[in-house]
Amino acid sequence: MKIKERIVFYWLKIKEYYWALSSRTRKLLVIAGGVLGFLLVLLLVASIVKSSLNQPVVKVVLPTPVITALPTPVELTNPSRYATDSAVLKLEGNLKDNETNLNNVDIKESDLYPPQLDFNINFP
Repeated sequence: MKIKERIVFYWLKIKEYYWALSSRTRKLLVIAGGVLGFLLVLLLVASIVKSSLNQPVVKVVLPTPVITALPTPVELTNPSRYATDSAVLKLEGNLKDNETNLNNVDIKESDLYPPQLDFNINFP
């Protein structure tokens, strides 16, 4: 007999034996086979997970790119017509005056603090 013929022969014998069993026994056999198959799949998944957890984690260190700053070229353009306008220059002067006044303001308002108290009190 060839291998294929043997496999078919034994398969037919197993089928014949299976159908000769009572329906209750067949159900129990199917349930037991299902549970056994599920346990085999669960064992396979557990072994794959365990083997993947045991592998060391390899950290890949990538070199940091070196950033070279190139100076931007200065473009010489014609000044705006407002750069020499008297109204704009007056407004710019007023803004500078306001900025110096704001920088000189005493924000702490030190004259509003309560006076220093003398806690060194002696009773006779």
